[in-house]
Amino acid sequence: MKLLVVLVCSGVLFGLVTLLFAKTTKLFKEIYQARVQNYKLRAFIGTAIVVLFIIVFSDKKYEGISLWITDNAFNGTSEWRDPVLKLFLTSA
Repeated sequence: MKLLVVLVCSGVLFGLVTLLFAKTTKLFKEIYQARVQNYKLRAFIGTAIVVLFIIVFSDKKYEGISLWITDNAFNGTSEWRDPVLKLFLTSA
């Protein structure tokens, strides 16, 4: 019974995070489309934001697929900002 509760709670949590990712991606897309009509310029601006963020914070660990986040979460060594920053950089 405990396992079932954990699985159901995990499913709900994962679904909410997925919804947050979809809404965040849609929000960025709407903001870019409202301000910049040229799709190539929108892609450039989105890329520039991500690159600038990486340069400012000198942190390349959020690039790519970032499987280390999952490993750190299971090991109990992750920080609260890891999934938040990964979500932002992926949806921007």
